Amino acid sequence: MDCSILTQHDSFGHEVLATRGRAKCTIYRPFDSLTFDASTLSARPMSEPIDLLGLFLHLAKAAQRRNQPHACGRLLVLAGVIAARMELDRVAAYCRHLILEHNPAHMLRRWTTLSAALEDSDFLHLLKQLQRRYPQEKAERMLATLGIEMARERDTYYGDEEYAAALLGVEIETLQDQFGVE
Repeated sequence: MDCSILTQHDSFGHEVLATRGRAKCTIYRPFDSLTFDASTLSARPMSEPIDLLGLFLHLAKAAQRRNQPHACGRLLVLAGVIAARMELDRVAAYCRHLILEHNPAHMLRRWTTLSAALEDSDFLHLLKQLQRRYPQEKAERMLATLGIEMARERDTYYGDEEYAAALLGVEIETLQDQFGVE
């Protein structure tokens, strides 16, 4: 049988083992932390962290509009983690704020920032669960069923923070007032 095994990483830090040849299967194995390596993801439609952030913020907004607060909270956790990894601290802080506003008893209340939470194994366990529940491919399908076409949406904004703030429905000035000027 002519078959080779490839190892790549998807945008959620999962190791993807895929076979080439006659056998067709894909196996996902979780990593310990999020990694964003655009070089291994160049063939994927949403491989840049800002695209993933936009994806999860769109889905969180849709969940909020559909009165699904728990789903919205889970999606905001994923968006907040991506924002923290991108060093968009005010966006990450606002995601945390929205989560705690809806659910004051949420696990995130234990940490003052999402960056601090990312250093704790308890939070990383929750994060792995959310990554399994909302893998990138599933999130992309969910977005497509909502009829949202992101295409080059990000390009219409001056920066990543402005783009994320617009998706969150908040002005940059409000983020600066609430979470400080960087």
